[in-house]
Amino acid sequence: MGLIVYPQVERSGDVIGLPNGSAVPNPYSALESPGPARDAWRAVEEELRRRRLDPRALARGQELYDLFKAVPKVSTAVVAGDRKFYTRIPPGKVVPQLRVREADGTDRILINELYVSSPGSDARGWYPSPRDATGRQYLAYSSAGDGGGEMAAALVVIDVDTNEKVGEYPYAGFAAVTWAPDASSLITSEMIANEGEAAGSRKFRFRLMEHETGAPYSAGREIHVRDNQLPHAERRPTLSPDGRWLAVWETTGGLGASSAILLQDRTTGESFVVQEDDGATHWLPRFDQDSNLWLWTNHGNGYGKILKMDPSAGAHTVEQADVVVDEHPNLLLESYELVESSGEDPRVAAVMVDRGQVPRLWITDPRRPGEPLVIEAPGAVPVHDEAGQYLGYTGHMGGLAHDPAEPQRLTMTFSDVVSPSDVYTVDIRTGAVENVTRHTPELHRHLPPPALEGVMYERTSSDGAAEIPHLLVSHVGRERADGRQVPVYSFAYGAFGLCDGLGFEGYSHLQAMAAYLGFDLHHSGPRGGVERGRKWGEAGQRKNWGNTVEDRAATEQDLLTRGLATSPQLVRFGVSASGPDVLHMAMRYPGQAAASVMVNPAGGFVDPDMRGYNRRISEYGDPRVSDELLVLIERDPELAVARLAPEDAAGMGTLLLVAALGDDRVSPTASMRLVAALQDKVRDLSGAGDVLFHGSVGGHLWTPTPSSVGMLAATVHVMGIELPTEPAAAAALVRAEPPLETAAPSRTAPEIGPPKAEPPDPSRLGPNMTIATKGMRTVADFGAVPSSLPPNRRTSTTAHPPLQSVEGAQERRDGIGR
Repeated sequence: MGLIVYPQVERSGDVIGLPNGSAVPNPYSALESPGPARDAWRAVEEELRRRRLDPRALARGQELYDLFKAVPKVSTAVVAGDRKFYTRIPPGKVVPQLRVREADGTDRILINELYVSSPGSDARGWYPSPRDATGRQYLAYSSAGDGGGEMAAALVVIDVDTNEKVGEYPYAGFAAVTWAPDASSLITSEMIANEGEAAGSRKFRFRLMEHETGAPYSAGREIHVRDNQLPHAERRPTLSPDGRWLAVWETTGGLGASSAILLQDRTTGESFVVQEDDGATHWLPRFDQDSNLWLWTNHGNGYGKILKMDPSAGAHTVEQADVVVDEHPNLLLESYELVESSGEDPRVAAVMVDRGQVPRLWITDPRRPGEPLVIEAPGAVPVHDEAGQYLGYTGHMGGLAHDPAEPQRLTMTFSDVVSPSDVYTVDIRTGAVENVTRHTPELHRHLPPPALEGVMYERTSSDGAAEIPHLLVSHVGRERADGRQVPVYSFAYGAFGLCDGLGFEGYSHLQAMAAYLGFDLHHSGPRGGVERGRKWGEAGQRKNWGNTVEDRAATEQDLLTRGLATSPQLVRFGVSASGPDVLHMAMRYPGQAAASVMVNPAGGFVDPDMRGYNRRISEYGDPRVSDELLVLIERDPELAVARLAPEDAAGMGTLLLVAALGDDRVSPTASMRLVAALQDKVRDLSGAGDVLFHGSVGGHLWTPTPSSVGMLAATVHVMGIELPTEPAAAAALVRAEPPLETAAPSRTAPEIGPPKAEPPDPSRLGPNMTIATKGMRTVADFGAVPSSLPPNRRTSTTAHPPLQSVEGAQERRDGIGR
């Protein structure tokens, strides 16, 4: 490949002082200051990267990306009174609109470009109110401006009828909001500096503030559920429908520290600690229409269960709560929704996931608590285990929502690596599932998807303490005609107690583009995530961070040992907290992969401006604690590169680092310093891989100019893959077709995956389950699904209406309803 002439960064003698009085070198401090010198360095880096992009992959990837972006994305609706609120990403856009549908079906845009600072992946960042005494309705959202920055967000309140701003409140980074039942006030979390600290220091805590609707910020009052000055990573308030009870979920430092659910009686001011727990990561409190409190908790083994308690009857602690959905021994309870109808106890709809990859919808009727209705994911990629036992379909199921006016219908979203996000309706009595937005069949009509199948493997961890699940989604008949190994793109995220997976929108369509261009996709579930519950997540946190690196490396080695991948045709990917993991893998296991891609990687763990940033401390450790400081020094990417032996540096393979320059969750400056350190390390090493950098605009989770096409083109260049002159994707793309939203109706539903005749393994789901066969109107007893009725849609011949633009539509079956 030849040596690259990297730009020189003049090394300084600067150091970073540490809380214990010692210091570490900071030789690339010149890149910390914006100006002509740094701009010139970035310009050279961009030119070096551009020269390493495969032109054919760049063209094919851009064609695919443009087509994928032509597919709109619609959320399920939030019902507030007689209105329905939802988001929609229009064709060709990357930022959602916030829209409202009136009772008469009129649909209009409230916010054309919605940039929010959300408190978590399970939260929206926007909150409609009930109607007030005059019939007015309001909406609050945490506005992150137009640059993607989240820490400096402001809470904006608008009148839904007029779109006029009626209030704006500062310090709304990661804010959560709950409204009074009469919309006279709202309660929100507010990020403020600890006492004696400057507001911009990131040494903050969250407090709860109540603001009367339309009143100035100065008139707000703080709500004291309990008095402390702990550096909360987050606080989320939830008010009961009768206005009496305020539930607060707070974390004091995040994962590995403490989490509590608190309850306050607003009529008396009395507060209760429902439960406080070291290390608990989620609670997800909500109230039903009768003001009963429901909780999702992972206090036990960690897979999650759902509790119900009646505060008005004196139930104020979890010991007084009833277990409605108990913890499952194999499946992770990922999210839930209450399905309410007048005069009946709510049903509970919960997404249950097998090893982070195979979701199902479980609907529990309180009248038959031990006999849930289990509904398969409507996916295109079936998954089996190593023994050939069918597990289900991989993908992401979420967005659960329910309209009380339609008590027998639930809505949800689903997508997988070749299927864009669609809204589905679910009949909670029969389990019948219907795709109502139909983006997936419309896309597949334009561009038939590759036939994919998944196999779930397990590999014993290097310390012998765990079996690490990993999924390989491969092309059916995976060997190329010329006998060459199929290239593999490997993903994982073992941090913040999250499950990550393969999806159509994943990393700006990178995963979907790779699948369509012939890559197999690999995803591992290392400790640090929650694929196997809370304890699984804690086993990869803070001082245990090395388990995440070793687990992911072990699953790569499993692929290589099984002959499912070869090192020259393997590329690994890491984003945010998994970025350092990818780098450590490249350093510890030279030659194991051809390339490593890091996007907005966490770094600068010992930098002064990050020490008080408590979301960071919650995950990586507190530098003010001596043992944790040593862990941060060991894990910090730049410091690790400085310790790297030259012989190991030569085998790291190509490294591509992408950083959003407006990111205020992780430090883009630390990313630039890391690139300079890596380039100095390999500058004169013969046979070393390239070190490439791309600085994009935007923030941590959003950019107007996604870099996924360039990532794909860079990895194709590294692997030396010869794309066919006319791949199937390209042949379909050059056809003259109308936009997806106005395409002619499809007369035959596409075949979405190979047929399968066997039901899921009952031992993983448990006894007394009823499973709805996917796409059919019948429900069979779980243990007796006949092999003649495989759960797929290959026999469907239903004619479907064309997708229409929402604008101006008076009626449309898009999951929103009238």
